[in-house]
Amino acid sequence: MVSLQMIQDTSDNLSVTSEDNFSIAQLSKTGEPTASNNPGNSRATHIVPRKISEVWYGEEDRFIVFQAEEFVFRPLPQTTFANRSYVFSELLKNPNEPSAHFEEVETYLLNGLTVFKLLGVTAEEAKYFLSALYDAGYFEPPPSKCTIDMAIAILKLSTRYEVQFLRRKALAHLETGYPIELRDWDRRKDRSTFSMDRDFGNNFTMSPTTLHETLAVIDVAYTCNAPWLLPSASYELGMHTIHSLVKHPLWKSIDDDLKAQLDVGRSQQALGFRRVLSFLNIPSLTETCSNGDYTCTEARRKTRQLLDNEGWVTSDPLKMWDEEEWNADDLPLAESCEQCLEVCRSRHRRDRQHFWDSLPELYGWPCWSELRALQVTAT
Repeated sequence: MVSLQMIQDTSDNLSVTSEDNFSIAQLSKTGEPTASNNPGNSRATHIVPRKISEVWYGEEDRFIVFQAEEFVFRPLPQTTFANRSYVFSELLKNPNEPSAHFEEVETYLLNGLTVFKLLGVTAEEAKYFLSALYDAGYFEPPPSKCTIDMAIAILKLSTRYEVQFLRRKALAHLETGYPIELRDWDRRKDRSTFSMDRDFGNNFTMSPTTLHETLAVIDVAYTCNAPWLLPSASYELGMHTIHSLVKHPLWKSIDDDLKAQLDVGRSQQALGFRRVLSFLNIPSLTETCSNGDYTCTEARRKTRQLLDNEGWVTSDPLKMWDEEEWNADDLPLAESCEQCLEVCRSRHRRDRQHFWDSLPELYGWPCWSELRALQVTAT
């Protein structure tokens, strides 16, 4: 057994040596590295270790505590946050400057540690953000899964505190559910890294919906300079009923000008089904029809009349006339010949794409090409 006294006696001459190709280093009593004074070993490489200041956390690195609402979060070295957040590093350089994001508070419960209150931040948002900041594996980029609440919170706070690597990750996640391309929208349930199960409710019940998630995406995209998320999120908003919308507290908190803009887009979206179903208005396909044209033209007319009589109006025009309708034997359109059906399918694909291309303008957002350019340059 080695006694404490033995350790003390040998510490004056502590050294590490090697008989082969290992380096020789020696520590002084103060713990600072010094060059070896063993010239007899010609193969030894003399190394003087040096500190890397960015990852050398010493006694001078103070710990801080964050508070959100009435909750506090375990201490972090201030260097951890300052090295990753420009906003916080500026706060530490100028602690007496007023800040819109932080408030230094005093508390006798935390042994004199510096406590910063995160202004305008919920405890849940702080938990997501600080966990992602401190633990590299907590919030990984797609295709890793997350929740929509996590992605929204991290985008909000990484933008506010200028933590760019977390902002890029959060944007990448939200883009899987709110894409720019129609083909990605059509398969977003498979592509999205968070749940795309949506409940839009109806005008006759007060059952819970997923409206809060949609409004939260619109709010964070609008306030955090991510406008390419807005057209598809606005389209999703247009599928919710006006009954649930006007009663929602987050809708009430939205800027009046933005609410008016979204209302105009919703009304235009509700008329979009007529554009998507324009194939039913094709007057004649004499050159391609194998049924003598009249039968197929009449099949389209009867189908259009049936939809009018049954009041087929939808707030989701992109889903209007999917494979179920194309393959339905009980609809008049089934009487069409294969050639005419293929023409109708082609027109339907074209008109869906045209509607998607016009979606940003319906809601007053920049066109897709401008949004793509903003997405490419975003950090």
